[in-house]
Amino acid sequence: MSNKLALIEVVNYKYDFDPNFDVDDNEAIMEMLKSKSWSAFRQMILHTSTEDTKRYPGKKIATFHPLTFASSLAFAEFVINFAKSTPDNVEQYWGEEDQLDSYKQLAEDIKQLHEPVKKKREYFEEKLGHVDGRLRKEYENIPLENEKDILETLNFLKSELLGKTVIGGGNLAEGEVLEKEFLLSLAPSEILKLRVKDELLNDSIKEAKDRLKAFEDGLNKKGKKTQEWKGELNSLAVQMYEYEASLLEKVELMIFRSRLSENFKRKIIDSLPSALSWDR
Repeated sequence: MSNKLALIEVVNYKYDFDPNFDVDDNEAIMEMLKSKSWSAFRQMILHTSTEDTKRYPGKKIATFHPLTFASSLAFAEFVINFAKSTPDNVEQYWGEEDQLDSYKQLAEDIKQLHEPVKKKREYFEEKLGHVDGRLRKEYENIPLENEKDILETLNFLKSELLGKTVIGGGNLAEGEVLEKEFLLSLAPSEILKLRVKDELLNDSIKEAKDRLKAFEDGLNKKGKKTQEWKGELNSLAVQMYEYEASLLEKVELMIFRSRLSENFKRKIIDSLPSALSWDR
């Protein structure tokens, strides 16, 4: 007999994901429907609407899918007609035959949400891809000097400056000779302030200074573009979250307005995921 796998937490769902539940094993599902039909209903939903995510390692997230939810409500007919139960068995009881039409009507109403929800999610995915792609390209197109080359140039300048006579910069008196210990302790930004009695070397210092400034400007621009990137994606994420939240509110309202008994309405609502915020 194989060991059972542990339940997996679903961060935005009241119940855990059971990896031992086999959606392709019709016989096992029917057996479960005869004893714990509400559990089977929830697991059927979870096994067709959850996914792993890097944001929550070792856990899953659930997404509401109208067709899946509506199809799972079809359990009601089997349970009511064949798996006879009584109100005291809360995990099994779905009501009597007079509730069946209400289940069917609710399933049909929820099913009608499929196309508009599908189109809206496709719109968000397309817009997300477009915005992400555009901003990524803009970020990559910002020129950036090679930091390693600049550091190598600065080290080269230190060796070239050794023994040179200062004419200005670096808080040194004119005429001082640059020694090894002093150059080794000098910060890169201070090296670029030096002027010596060697015009070619002074030109190299100016060129290195210009390259360092270009590198810093590039870093600043990339930093600003990164913030813009995050801002636009997070703004879109808020819109996506608000849509999912309003969708679930709409479904809850549909359930409340159905002609099902109050306790069955609550069980179905408890089987809905909650809207999940999104960030990148």
